[in-house]
Amino acid sequence: MKAIELQNIPPKGYFFKDFGEILQGKCKTDRLEDIIGAISEINHIQSNTPGKKVVVSVVLKDLKGNCINCNLWKIYGSNFLAYYNDPKNNGAIVILLIHAMVKDGQVSNAWSGSKLLINEDILEIKDFMSKLPTNEQKEKPTQSAKSLSNWFGGSQYSPVERFVHNAKCMSLSQFCKIKHETLCVTVATTLKFAVSKYGWFYYGCTITLFGKYH
Repeated sequence: MKAIELQNIPPKGYFFKDFGEILQGKCKTDRLEDIIGAISEINHIQSNTPGKKVVVSVVLKDLKGNCINCNLWKIYGSNFLAYYNDPKNNGAIVILLIHAMVKDGQVSNAWSGSKLLINEDILEIKDFMSKLPTNEQKEKPTQSAKSLSNWFGGSQYSPVERFVHNAKCMSLSQFCKIKHETLCVTVATTLKFAVSKYGWFYYGCTITLFGKYH
């Protein structure tokens, strides 16, 4: 064998499938596509338990605001969870799924041949991240209540620890301005208990999601 130095090899190019076309069914099910998007929510987590395979279902959003479901199976789901659960990784998560399967308005990794890039230091992901609104660049995607209830098998954390680990940390001033349902954690010091004939109480949210007062 003789080593040959090849020059002027063009960099790999990606041909990203438009989310709008996926939602409209304008795609071939026998063709693998390149997908890029920011994760807006984690819908479902099935851990690796006897008789079940790891699968993580997330919602991907493009720069136009279109959203599609993306299922990451087996090692792809495990790799995503490892990244997501690492406390050092904060802020938005942009994934690039190479050679993804497209079917019924959603995408998933193929059984072989797919590659998952998570917030990698490559031009395509950095460019996508830079075009996200500033507030979205700083927000880590949250887990839905359903995904939290499903995430139990093989975990070394208690339900409370899992909640605290994945919830967004807010100051009291931010906490008081919340107008929609969210998972969050706040830390504060109790100054005093307001005691009446009905016992002690604390001030809570004044308006519910339905616009009525507590």
